[in-house]
Amino acid sequence: MERTWQRKIGTVTVRVVKGDPLERQADALIIPSTNLLRMDEGFARDVKRAGGEEIEREARELSPISVGAAVVTGAGRLPYRMAVHAAACGQDGRTSEDRTRMCVFNALKRCGDHDVSVAVMPLMADTGSGMTLGACAKAMFTAVSDFCCEHQTALRELEIVVAEDDAYRVLAEELDDIARKEA
Repeated sequence: MERTWQRKIGTVTVRVVKGDPLERQADALIIPSTNLLRMDEGFARDVKRAGGEEIEREARELSPISVGAAVVTGAGRLPYRMAVHAAACGQDGRTSEDRTRMCVFNALKRCGDHDVSVAVMPLMADTGSGMTLGACAKAMFTAVSDFCCEHQTALRELEIVVAEDDAYRVLAEELDDIARKEA
């Protein structure tokens, strides 16, 4: 059952959606990645399986990138105009609030650079990354708030889409906290 929680941050409507990020309607899909842009684990592996090997092939031609950076590729067979690969970690798979905040901010900048009006993003760190769900949510929404309040952009909608109930609940609570601070 899909659920949605939304708030406005700056000029952008931000939604937390319980669902599958690969089934959303948007211009861009943001993919958490390592700095080598390999798509062999987690959500990136699911993207490659659904969208085709060409997404990883194109990304790997742009690697390595700095942790925290983001690059744009085509989206293969996926129903998006582009994929934005955001390096949340190095090869050790570990990340931090600073790294997560930086990669989300830079992914949103790449969306802005390419006139994306609707973007979809999954959770940017998992439990194996060294971050708690709460820390990840806080870092993500701090970056979203910083970007939305500092930049004039074509971005009008950002959907953060997760499948798990716990992630949905924590993200929705953090969205409320950030939106209250913006008001």
